[in-house]
Amino acid sequence: MLHVHAPATPSGGPPPHHPGTAPPLAGDYRYVTDLADICAAIEQHHAGTGRAMDVAIDTSTQGRHPWYPHAYIVSFQVSIRPGQADVLYFSRGQRPAGALLHQINWLLHTDKVKLKGANLKYDLVWLATAWGVECGNFTMDTSVVGSLLDENRCNSLSLHRRLFTGMGSAADGAGRPPLDRQRLDLAPRQALLPHAGGTADACLRVALPLRRQLVQEPRLCNFYTKLLHPALRSFEAVERRGLVVDRQQYALLEQDIRQEIATLQRQLLDRLPARLRQRHAAAITRQAGAEQSPITPALLLDFLFSPLGCNLRPLRWTGRSGQPSLSAAHLAMFADHPLAGPFVALYRQLASAQKMLSTYVVGFLKHLRPDGLFHPTYMLFNGSMADEGDEGDDAAAAGTVTGRLSARDPAVQTIPKRGQWAARLRACFPAPPGHVFFQRDYSQGELRVVACVAQEQNMIRAYRQGIDLHCQTAAQLNGYDLQSFQALEQRDPGLYETLRRGGKAGNFGLLYGMSAGGFVDYAWATYGLVLSLDQAEQFRHRFLTQLYPGLSRYHAQVRAQARRDGCVWSPLGRRRLLPQIRAADPAARAQAERQAINSPIQSTLSDMLLWTMAILHRDHPDLWIAGMTHDSLYGYLPADSAPAWMERIQAVMDHLPFAETFGWSPALPFPSDGELGPHLGALKKRGGAAPPPEQTI
Repeated sequence: MLHVHAPATPSGGPPPHHPGTAPPLAGDYRYVTDLADICAAIEQHHAGTGRAMDVAIDTSTQGRHPWYPHAYIVSFQVSIRPGQADVLYFSRGQRPAGALLHQINWLLHTDKVKLKGANLKYDLVWLATAWGVECGNFTMDTSVVGSLLDENRCNSLSLHRRLFTGMGSAADGAGRPPLDRQRLDLAPRQALLPHAGGTADACLRVALPLRRQLVQEPRLCNFYTKLLHPALRSFEAVERRGLVVDRQQYALLEQDIRQEIATLQRQLLDRLPARLRQRHAAAITRQAGAEQSPITPALLLDFLFSPLGCNLRPLRWTGRSGQPSLSAAHLAMFADHPLAGPFVALYRQLASAQKMLSTYVVGFLKHLRPDGLFHPTYMLFNGSMADEGDEGDDAAAAGTVTGRLSARDPAVQTIPKRGQWAARLRACFPAPPGHVFFQRDYSQGELRVVACVAQEQNMIRAYRQGIDLHCQTAAQLNGYDLQSFQALEQRDPGLYETLRRGGKAGNFGLLYGMSAGGFVDYAWATYGLVLSLDQAEQFRHRFLTQLYPGLSRYHAQVRAQARRDGCVWSPLGRRRLLPQIRAADPAARAQAERQAINSPIQSTLSDMLLWTMAILHRDHPDLWIAGMTHDSLYGYLPADSAPAWMERIQAVMDHLPFAETFGWSPALPFPSDGELGPHLGALKKRGGAAPPPEQTI
């Protein structure tokens, strides 16, 4: 057996690492051909103490994704004591069988083990996909717990081992050259051993102090054990099953977008004055050669605001450069100009088509796996997707600090719902044969959460009376009583929809106290509404002082509480640390105050969906959930039983046991809406109340 050994301290722990000195070798690591010693030690520990043993595992893989033919698990490592690890090594084409496979399965299922790891979802997806090995005793993920304790840091194992152990980072190798983590199959076995063994060892060492910190925060501990960790397990299944892709529809979409881009570029160039085209000829040629838009920002500025073009008077300016703003909201202010208006409309169409092509067609298809599916990676923590050492902490960082879920490779949560190409894109995601596509989301969930948390009585009263809050906002801000406004839907549908869209923009844009200037940009970018700054200021004043005054009181209370405590809590028990809340810099302090107001609300809605995912995975493990956004989940249901399945899903979403689990008794229910269809772009609503489920987490 090949060993890498460093002497232990008298206490039996790892040797100390003093700053400024060379990092020590990490521990006593060895290659083994089976896990007999590990299994025997676990049995002995349980027999002597009656308690389960803390065990950490990790894998080293060739490539990041197990769906490729060349991908395989290079090593599987286990640590049961700080400073020690046993490593199983596999050549290409090898996989465990017989007694060894039995040992691995026992290790990952016995109740005599409390299994731990860093971003272990990654490893468990690999083990299930490559070896068919499931796990039943996973109890703690150090990356997720670390992020729950402090989401403002990158909670990779590389950082944690520097913070909580004497091992240094993964890049500290006592003079050892760094390994290519994309090709660990090429690493010499002697060089791989300290990396592989050290990772499992570090997981175990890091888990102990993180667990102590977690149990010292009862609300965080309850949140992790009751909601976040069960949700983490559900996403193993989501990532393994994947999202179905219609490659033929994608090819047609790409072809049509490229044709549209070429047409729009010709139309824009034809509208340029000759002198302007000549002045920017080099840039136009260069952009065309790089398959980029010929309408550069400099060219657009010249066309709109210089004597060579429209010679418009700018209404808004950028803070840094002092040039006229090219924001969508500013450009929309010139929609009625005979030259600028049509040009800006074409320019926006071109930008939309180019974004769709680069991000959602070419960009997404880079992540199409050999099985014809997307298998996005969902981040439930703020940190590095793979432990990459010092350099990788920022470069590979993923996740959010707000508690909202994020996905990458591809970022499916950003698939647009509106726009010229949205329906065509969404049609590229069909249900598999014999299934229908389903989606459920909370009906105005974010507004209901803030109504309950802020105890805003006008909002609560409207929801209890069954009033559409967007209609109520639109009516009162435009001088209608509610009945007269609702009558507009039949009498003047166009006006009704425009005004209701303004109410929706107000509800979501001003919910957290957005400034008038920010609301101008938000209303245009999100809902296509053109507002002057004066209109936005009046809208904002009436919204926060007359319509929903409880929101202003809530904002003030949260800011004061955050300054006092340095953090805020969601009603479910998620915490957001705010280190800049008392900063001397006004901009940094203002940003922290905005975070204090919106983080508890946004994280609560997302966590409600995570909780739903956890319950459904526990009670219906065969349900094919393909993904989740911050307010919806979606997947595939058997076509012959889809209505019954929708009732089961609705029963969970609509009846989460807030009071029993987290001590929160919201003043409103949270009803969900459901849709079914052949693909994501052709969903139709399916309603109906559902009874509460018999069992919940």
